[in-house]
Amino acid sequence: MGLLLGMALGRLRLEAHLRARQQEQEALLQRLLQAQEEERRRIARGLHDDISQALLALSLRIDDLRDRCTPGASLDRADFSALKQALYDALDEVHRIIFNLRPQILDDMGLVPAAMWLAQEHLQRRGVETSFEVSGRQRRLPEPVETVAFRVIQEAVVNIQRHAQATSAHLALTFKPDALDILVLDNGQGFDPNQVRVHPGQPRGLGLLGMRERLALVHGTLTITSKPGQGTIIHAHIPLAKAEPQSREGGAP
Repeated sequence: MGLLLGMALGRLRLEAHLRARQQEQEALLQRLLQAQEEERRRIARGLHDDISQALLALSLRIDDLRDRCTPGASLDRADFSALKQALYDALDEVHRIIFNLRPQILDDMGLVPAAMWLAQEHLQRRGVETSFEVSGRQRRLPEPVETVAFRVIQEAVVNIQRHAQATSAHLALTFKPDALDILVLDNGQGFDPNQVRVHPGQPRGLGLLGMRERLALVHGTLTITSKPGQGTIIHAHIPLAKAEPQSREGGAP
């Protein structure tokens, strides 16, 4: 009897130790991802405040030089126009990098406008017919939830852009009183999710693994439905009551 009791106590201690280790690992992962987001914010602010402003100032200088250009000079107005267009292209690229690092629209306006921008930038502009749907009471959510949801949507639409060879896609956000549901589907070539689990080191596998890890931090789940030749459905579910007891103020009514 004493032996059985000792074994049971030992098992309980082991289970408690394993739970503690798992909680420590989850806390460490959460701190790492939070630090990553903060670093993204810092770099994005630096690009916006320094490089973007410098490019805009250079644009004004080009305008001034063009206006002072005399007929017959080695550089005519067409040359200045081409130079300014190259400058605008560089500025657009800086803005794209800033948005991918940490979109200001996510911080200022929330998940829905940021998700709409993702769909337009990565899908519609590249010829993928895209529909967007929002249901339930749209509102601002806790920052960790909005960040995780945005990164999940970002990975999903980038996968469509890079891998799916899709002609149409649909993105849906459902705001429930106690949960947020994200649905991203496409009519592309699809894939075998089991093969991704077997070979997680592939680019698509790493992206899906990152989505699962981020969702786990807010007690969310990820469901992937796909078959070769039959498109892909990605469903993320985030229970808001567990993720954060209260939403932030502001946002859409």
